Amino acid sequence: MPKTLLSETVFTVLTIEDQWLSPVGCLEKNKENSEQFAKLSWECDLIKISAVTFTLSENLAHYQVFIKPSQPLSDFTRELTGITEADFKEAVSLTEALQGLVHFCQDTVLVYHNATYVFGMLAEKMQECGLPELEVPRLDTGQMVTQLHPEWKRKTSSKGIAKQYQLDLEHLDYPHRIQVIFKAICQELQSTQKISTAKDLQAFLSRSAIA
Repeated sequence: MPKTLLSETVFTVLTIEDQWLSPVGCLEKNKENSEQFAKLSWECDLIKISAVTFTLSENLAHYQVFIKPSQPLSDFTRELTGITEADFKEAVSLTEALQGLVHFCQDTVLVYHNATYVFGMLAEKMQECGLPELEVPRLDTGQMVTQLHPEWKRKTSSKGIAKQYQLDLEHLDYPHRIQVIFKAICQELQSTQKISTAKDLQAFLSRSAIA
């Protein structure tokens, strides 16, 4: 984690959309074994990557790419993501999308919500394309808020956190929602925990059993 001031650190919120190739199997495995579920859930098409780079005071850049799916979109995927076939008119290959993401994320700290799934998915797809794993610091907004507010354990979905912070996110797309949530968490950390650098933030999170 860089030693720069938290206010000067460049972050990248990263979100993905995917299409399960066998959603029923995933759901059945989830009931049996969460680890098996995680592995099986990566057997899917990654169909969209969205990322926003920013500091705590300004937005810097936006990356969004649609990826050619191996199968037609299912009704379930269209309903869940809002993505349609029309979005794939300028779609790229998975390798091209991931190479673009690596370039976009250089020298930043990645921010996810549900990092275990998102980073696991990316690691699997990077390996599939013969690309090296993303070697950048990463933060999970769910972990951050759990460490800051243990009493929120069952309210750490993005909607749950937004409600706790009284944030109106309805007009924003998902990457920008996570960005606003992350900024709210950082503002509280700076105020209540006296965290001023990214290194301080890492030390704070390392005190958590799930860090």
